[in-house]
Amino acid sequence: MPTWVQDDAGNIRAFFMAVPLVPPSANTCVRHTRRGRHYVPTNVKAFDQAVRLFARGHSIPGKAFKVKATVFLGFAQKGDVDNFQKPLIDALVKAGVISSDAKVKECSIRKERDREDPRTEICVEVCL
Repeated sequence: MPTWVQDDAGNIRAFFMAVPLVPPSANTCVRHTRRGRHYVPTNVKAFDQAVRLFARGHSIPGKAFKVKATVFLGFAQKGDVDNFQKPLIDALVKAGVISSDAKVKECSIRKERDREDPRTEICVEVCL
């Protein structure tokens, strides 16, 4: 369930949500067939849909954003921290949480292990 933080004037300053999936690797976001066609794998579509579902149509207005995420890998899951960034930010844009990935001024991603509950915890803050 998403959580919003507002300032005294009622402006949204931060957004937090937990998605029960791990972001796909940037290395696998677009695949290519032998005939030269491109397609998006199902795990990428599933993560995008999960972010959209858990964001519940909310967006955070602002000119610049700071994105922090902790990726909790489940049993036998692997992934490089640097490969989680692009699919994660792209999913936030597709879900409408932020309007453009160009507005992300700072991004930090941490990787942890939780064998029983793999997930991605995402925090988006407005840069002042």
